[in-house]
Amino acid sequence: MLQELRKRLRIRFAAPCGVPLGIHNLYVWPNKNGWILLVILLAMLAFGINYQNNLVLILAVFLLCVTFTSVFYGFFNMNGVSVEIKKMNVAVHAGTTLPLPVFVTARTAPGQSRIIRGLRITAPGAAVLIAPDLVSGSTVQLSFVNEKRGLFRVPLLAVCSSWPLGIINTFSYIKPESEILIYPRPVSCEYLLDRLPGLVTDSRDNSPEKQGFSEIPETRARIQSRDEISGVRPYHPGDPPGIIDWKRTARGQGLMVKDFSQDNSMDLYLNINSIRSRNYEDSISKLTWAVVDLARKEQRFGFNAFGIFEAPDTASNHTGRILARLALLPEGKYHAGV
Repeated sequence: MLQELRKRLRIRFAAPCGVPLGIHNLYVWPNKNGWILLVILLAMLAFGINYQNNLVLILAVFLLCVTFTSVFYGFFNMNGVSVEIKKMNVAVHAGTTLPLPVFVTARTAPGQSRIIRGLRITAPGAAVLIAPDLVSGSTVQLSFVNEKRGLFRVPLLAVCSSWPLGIINTFSYIKPESEILIYPRPVSCEYLLDRLPGLVTDSRDNSPEKQGFSEIPETRARIQSRDEISGVRPYHPGDPPGIIDWKRTARGQGLMVKDFSQDNSMDLYLNINSIRSRNYEDSISKLTWAVVDLARKEQRFGFNAFGIFEAPDTASNHTGRILARLALLPEGKYHAGV
């Protein structure tokens, strides 16, 4: 109950991204060292008053002044600081580290630079980011580990500094509105491509029925993308064992694979029958690996699985569309034939 109340209060009083922190959204509170110092101060004051020891009273008042001074210095260190989440330009798969760029600026006079002392940024599921001396306008990086595919909503960020003495925390909460698409985790596998008659239209309509795709029998024989042997090439990781030229390998000529000529009138498609999978999520992961592998080889291919249809293409945005739609598939059980 108490944890839920604290969570609601943090969200309620959190500042939006890009809004400078100030008197309305900056909070000052003693940390563990600060509470210990306050207890010692109370004990010193009680001892000095009870025994009329002026030396102890002077020392206690001095420490109290130092504490109040650290409060003001800590507040002005964080006053005017703003935090923004920058757009990511890299693809992130589930199970890998998610690097989140955080842009930190501080309000200052024109033509002057400002250094933010002892900045610490934390978030649930992220490693603590500590920047002892951060120049205004710098970009730092939070690292999240996310095991699930789909949309990742950036959690509440806690921005804090205990500068200058480490006894008073000046902190605030930042409420990001960012969502990051996490691609499925790729699982290495062997896969086959279906060869189907080429589609007449170049439309990117996602409905197979509108392009005549539904007229192709589901019981068609699956064959690999090959017709006649046109030569051999070095083995690449991910090549199926069935196309390895074992005779050349036995003669000590290295691991070579057969290179087949292709019929340009046929299109290559990746579908649920292209892989062997144990369950729903496993099939998504293996299809993800196959899509990435085909894109790396610059192979022209189409996709038709789980209600996702993409006409054959080799562009990078073609791969991105497939991975994005795989990432957004609902969680559920595996159904054969989807």
